[in-house]
Amino acid sequence: MHRHKQPMEIKHTETGMIEIRYFDDPKRPSYLCWKIPKNEAESLAKWWAIEGSKIRKKQLPVREKKFGSVLISMFTCSGLVNVKGLAKYGKPKMLGYSLPRTVVKKLSAWLQDKRNFSETKDRIPNHV
Repeated sequence: MHRHKQPMEIKHTETGMIEIRYFDDPKRPSYLCWKIPKNEAESLAKWWAIEGSKIRKKQLPVREKKFGSVLISMFTCSGLVNVKGLAKYGKPKMLGYSLPRTVVKKLSAWLQDKRNFSETKDRIPNHV
């Protein structure tokens, strides 16, 4: 029997991407996986922190909201957040991601923790 302690794993890849693995059923070894460019993941996380987490039923749908390097749509409070990266001149890319709201929430928290750790690490002097 497979059991995962956490329903999600997030990590940086060598190619500058962020890989997200979401185990929707912790008893099974299968998972959903997305590989997102770091700049798009950061834009999505920032949108979530500023606007997305505050969206209520009366404010839906969110249609093609440009935020940083992504285009975001969301139609239900408990459902999916649809994301497309923006190309060089601001046009949406052909492919995108449909992420569960819980994944976006945890990605935002994970990136915030990474950012805070990096800032703290830069401020701590090295004593030899």
